[in-house]
Amino acid sequence: MTGWRLGYIASPKHFVGACGKIQSQFTSGASSIAQKAAVVGLGLGYAGGEAVSTMIKAFKERRDFLVKSFREIDGVKISEPQGAFYLFIDFSIYYGREVQGFGKIEDSESLCRYLLDVGQVFSCNCKWLSIKSYVVISGRGFVQQ
Repeated sequence: MTGWRLGYIASPKHFVGACGKIQSQFTSGASSIAQKAAVVGLGLGYAGGEAVSTMIKAFKERRDFLVKSFREIDGVKISEPQGAFYLFIDFSIYYGREVQGFGKIEDSESLCRYLLDVGQVFSCNCKWLSIKSYVVISGRGFVQQ
C-alpha cells in the first residue's frame, strides 16, 4: 500500500522466517488505520477490481506523459519506471550553468532548490542513493493540464 508502508508475504516457511528476522529490526508494527485499509483493499478482489484498474490507468498515463516530456529536453537522461511513481532524472548536463534571477545551478541539490523556487516543483536530490547527478520527482500527484 503506497505511502502506508504495509505489506505481507506468502512464501515457504523458511523464507518467511528469514524475512521476519530482518523485518523485526526495521519496524515495530503497522498502524491500526493501515491494517483496516488493507482489509478493505484485500476485499476488492483479484487485482483490486475496477477501482484499482482505474487508478493504474491514471498512473500509467501520468508516467507516460512525464517520461515523454522529460525525454524531449536536450541532454536529460531518464529511465522509464516500471512499477513506481518516482522518476529518476539526470540533469547533470545543466550543472554549472547560470540562471538569470537564481544564480548558478551547481549540482542536484541546487537544481532541486531552483525547481522549487521557480517552478514550484518538489524534487529530491539522490545523494542518499549515491547517484549524485540525479534528482527524483514523484509523478503520483501530478495532474496533466
